[in-house]
Amino acid sequence: MDAEPAIRAAGPARVNGAPAYAGMMDPPLRRCPVCDGAWRPAGAKRDRLSGARYAYTRCTSCGFLAVNPRPSPSGLAEFYRTGAWSIVGGTVDPREEHLDPARFVPWALAHVQSAGRSMLDIGAGTGCYTRAAIALGLTVTAVEPDARAADVLRARFGIPVVSARFEEFPADARFDVVLSNQVMGHVHDPVDWARRIARCTAPGGVAALGVLHAAGFWQRSVGLRDPYAKPPLHLNHFTARSLRALVERFGLQTCALRTYSRFPWALLSRKAHAPQSMRPAIDWIFRHAQQPPLAVLDRLGFGIFLEIVARQPMTST
Repeated sequence: MDAEPAIRAAGPARVNGAPAYAGMMDPPLRRCPVCDGAWRPAGAKRDRLSGARYAYTRCTSCGFLAVNPRPSPSGLAEFYRTGAWSIVGGTVDPREEHLDPARFVPWALAHVQSAGRSMLDIGAGTGCYTRAAIALGLTVTAVEPDARAADVLRARFGIPVVSARFEEFPADARFDVVLSNQVMGHVHDPVDWARRIARCTAPGGVAALGVLHAAGFWQRSVGLRDPYAKPPLHLNHFTARSLRALVERFGLQTCALRTYSRFPWALLSRKAHAPQSMRPAIDWIFRHAQQPPLAVLDRLGFGIFLEIVARQPMTST
C-alpha cells in the first residue's frame, strides 16, 4: 500500500458510540500461526480512533509479535471501508514515493533465475512499485482491493489490475517476481498469504516481502510504544527467524534478508509544527542527518523494517 487514494469513504458505523469494527473480533489464537510455538503476553495498545484495547502476544520460539485476539475479516473490511486506515496510517509524501521502489525492485530482480519478466504487485496502491518495475522492463499485474486505487492504476499504467483481495486472486497465475512491501503487517492471516505467494511464484522466480520488524530499534527500545504498532492497522510484526520460517514453510528458499530504516522527511517539521516557510530547510536537514545512525542500525540488524527475497526452486511445479 504505497500511497493513499485521495478519496475518503463515508464515516464509520457506530455501536454504543464506538466504531462498529472495534467489536468485530475473532477468538484468540492459542498457538503461534507461524511455527506453532507458545505465546507469552506482550502488552496491549489502544486504537486512538475507537478507544478499543488490543492485546499483543509474542511467540516464545520464533519471536512473531501479533495482535491477539485479532479483528475478524469482516471487522477489518469495516475498518478499511470507513477510511479509518488512512487517518491512522497517514499519507506518503510524493517527494519520497520513488525511494523504496528504486532499491527494493532491483534487489528482488538480482535474485531471479527464471527467464520471464513478469511481476505481481500485491497491495499496489496507486502504483509506485508498479512504476519502478515497468521502468525496468517488467510486465506487471497488480492486485489492489480498493476499487478507486485500482482505477488509478489502470488509467495511469494500462496494466491488468485485479480489484480484489489477494485471497481471491486466481490460483493458477505464476510470476517471476511476487512483490509485497509493507502489506503483510496488515493482513488477517499471514500464513495463508505466504502459502498463496509461494503458489504464485514461478520456478526460479522470487518473492520479495517487506514487513514490520519485531526485533528492530523501536521494539527493543520502547516496546508497544513503537509508532509502527498501530492496531488494528498493523497486526503482524516479524523477526528474521519468523519471516524466514514463514516463507520456507511453503518451499521457498531464502536468498537474502536485511533490515531497512528510513524516517519520513517531513516527520520532524510536522511534529514540531514548524512554520511552512521553514519546513523545506528542516526537512532537508532531517533527511540527511538521519542517514548515518539508521545505516548503523541496519548493519547491526536492528532496523525498523525487515525485508526478504526468497526463491522458488527451479524443480518446483
